[in-house]
Amino acid sequence: MEGEIEMFIKVWLTTISSLCYCYYIASRIPKGFLRLLSLLPILYLFIILPLNLSSFHLGGPTTFFLVWLGTFKLLLFSFNQGPLAQSSQDIIHFICIASLPINLKHPKSQTNTTLKPPKWLLLLKVLILAMIIRAYDYRENLHPYFILVLYCCHMYLGIELVLALSAAPVRTAFGFEIEPQFNEPYLCTSLQDFWGRRWNLMVTRILRPAVYHPVYRMSTRFVGPTCAISGAVLATFLVSGLMHELIYYYLARAPPTWEVTCFFVLHGACTAAEVAAKRVMLRRGWRLHRAVSGPLAVAFLAVTGTWLFFPQLERNGVDRKAIAEYAILVDFVKSKLPLHLIPKGFLRLLSLLPILYLFIILPLKLSSPTLVGYTAFFLVQLGTFKILLFSFNQGPLALTSPNIIHFISIASLPIIPKQHPPTKQNNNTKPKWLLPLKVLIFAMIARVYDYKQNLHPHFMLVLYCFHVYLSLELVLVLIGATVRKVFGFEIEPQFNEPYLCTSLQDFWGRRWNLMVTRLLRLTVYDTVRHMSTGFVGLACATSAAMLATFLVSGLLHELMYYYVTRVPPTWEVTCFFVLHGACTAAEVVVKKVALRRGWRLHRAVSGPLVVAFLAVTARWLFFPQLLRNEMDKKSTEEYAMLVDFVKSKLPLNVFNSLG
Repeated sequence: MEGEIEMFIKVWLTTISSLCYCYYIASRIPKGFLRLLSLLPILYLFIILPLNLSSFHLGGPTTFFLVWLGTFKLLLFSFNQGPLAQSSQDIIHFICIASLPINLKHPKSQTNTTLKPPKWLLLLKVLILAMIIRAYDYRENLHPYFILVLYCCHMYLGIELVLALSAAPVRTAFGFEIEPQFNEPYLCTSLQDFWGRRWNLMVTRILRPAVYHPVYRMSTRFVGPTCAISGAVLATFLVSGLMHELIYYYLARAPPTWEVTCFFVLHGACTAAEVAAKRVMLRRGWRLHRAVSGPLAVAFLAVTGTWLFFPQLERNGVDRKAIAEYAILVDFVKSKLPLHLIPKGFLRLLSLLPILYLFIILPLKLSSPTLVGYTAFFLVQLGTFKILLFSFNQGPLALTSPNIIHFISIASLPIIPKQHPPTKQNNNTKPKWLLPLKVLIFAMIARVYDYKQNLHPHFMLVLYCFHVYLSLELVLVLIGATVRKVFGFEIEPQFNEPYLCTSLQDFWGRRWNLMVTRLLRLTVYDTVRHMSTGFVGLACATSAAMLATFLVSGLLHELMYYYVTRVPPTWEVTCFFVLHGACTAAEVVVKKVALRRGWRLHRAVSGPLVVAFLAVTARWLFFPQLLRNEMDKKSTEEYAMLVDFVKSKLPLNVFNSLG
């Protein structure tokens, strides 16, 4: 399974590289025959790439996405038609639309009126599919016709859920409105309704401009519109049959028997005849009730499917192979997925790039300063660095147990499990009254903001400093306590009373936001120090590593400020961290010299000096950008709204639900 997944990743990396060529080079060639010639190597690649996969569940969707949808989208793109010609100028959008089963919904599209199915329906389909897979364990005791019904339901539910699963991340990440892919085909009232408006609508939308419209336009020159429509319908079904024959070859690796082509040609002829018959019947005022026509259409599909659609798959054991893969997949997910999916290093990093991109853009979906601030901190500042370390099998994610819940919690929340039990030396438990005192002080600060017009700006600065510290610590403590209670983790401390610091090194290295300190030490400090030592010596390498670490921290804070304010960066906060990095590096050098000579500044002097330096530089560089964009006012208003919500709405909603 590991080798198959590695090959699957290579196939899709090749696909993405090929589509970059289409976007940057082929799209600049004039539409028509020349652009088609430039795309022929990519079409060839799309056809041969799925041959590298033998798994039904990896090879099947890949074949459908690339060989059928991808090639037809690129063929249409050659003549500046289809979804790729209508997409935005963004390469990410281009790659998603070209390689995934999605079509962007347009405002004037008639499908906008399609009612969205209820959310519980998708969950019901997942449950039914799971029950079908479980029923296969008893297939020896089941009637062949009942197994056929299971196959029909399995095929429909499997395809619909795979397409929905492929489209959901794109819809979430980019905010696309996507055309529906299925429309409850079991509710069809005719063959025309089934194939044209309910079943696998992605293929229908691709075949219509690629086959149906050209054949119809060419046929009307020689025959009337009625015969041209029938000819176009037959040609469309013939192409669909040939594409299914090709997909069957990828799945079975056996020569074609043309049964599935006959299935689609038969349905094309019957659909064309049905359309002609319905026109005659409508002129005479005859209409078959849907309670009769629906079961007849479904029965015809089932009978012809038994006769022509499924036999080739059953003869080559594709059905048994697919069922066996479910058990392999479940075992793999349970035991091997977290540790052995992709080898550590550059390949794993490449596979995680889409997740890193998602983590960076997701906070942009939020507008609340408080919510976007914490979300950006958890995902962008912590999550991305944890995943970068995980690429090389380092950091907290590489040390977790093979449990997906633990993995998700550690990746997305501000927690790092302790690797060693606390000893007497480091088990300095804080007094229990300290946390309630901090909550009380934070509440008092929030209350004092009501009188900010009467307070001195310097006093407001002191309040902002305490506000930032207390709010961040209390949120992290709350999350850490919840995770500790649920999973039994012993979690590394996140703050260590930073107001008791005795130096900048003590503040940034051992007291303030230790979660970020641990991650930056592994990702930036150790790396730069290791690389620099051979060129400049250990002392200079240490100073350079400190400066690099503070620079990265400053850039991350600049990004956080952008999420919160949505204004271009002013680089003030970056200068704040670069200044502190330079001062910390200088302080370390000075302390080494002073210690050699037996000099030491008493903590009663050094502590207040450090706190004063932090306050002055924060007033100068850290807070101005936030104050200019009135983030203090917005945060205060949000706290007031939250208090009102808790006071008035939450209890009423709870009581109403209980009543």
